[in-house]
Amino acid sequence: MSWKLGTLKWRELFLPRYHDKSALQMYWTKHKKKWLYQPISYYQKQEKAWRHWLYIHQTNIQNLPNYVYLPISSQFLFNCTPPWIWQSRIYMDLILAFDYFTLSQVSHLLQEHYISSDLFPLITTTYHPVQEYLHLLVQLGILKMVEKNGYIVKRTTV
Repeated sequence: MSWKLGTLKWRELFLPRYHDKSALQMYWTKHKKKWLYQPISYYQKQEKAWRHWLYIHQTNIQNLPNYVYLPISSQFLFNCTPPWIWQSRIYMDLILAFDYFTLSQVSHLLQEHYISSDLFPLITTTYHPVQEYLHLLVQLGILKMVEKNGYIVKRTTV
């Protein structure tokens, strides 16, 4: 049952409307089948591959610390890679594995995700995304900058 907006009175907008449960079930089933048979988008494939990578490393998204999900302003320089994917790589492959690492190690680890800033001539950014993220980790007390491009891991949890 539907109502035309022009024919409704103000009070009728707030009255409970009961719908036929079988029609709702049929609608839900139709949309569920449509969703099931759609091809997986690139983003979902990337998410699935990332979760598989976490599984191989014997962890899951619940075990990742909150600082793996930090937003950064220069994120656009990563090739459609959500921040939690490349940030979890830094966490798992460097922060948990080493007491000390350098910016060049991080850049080498993430080189496949990075896009050149030359592709965005109208956008000026003072930070490289990796530098911006590592700076946030220094501010949070996770890392300590010891040289121009060197970092010591102070702690792995917030």
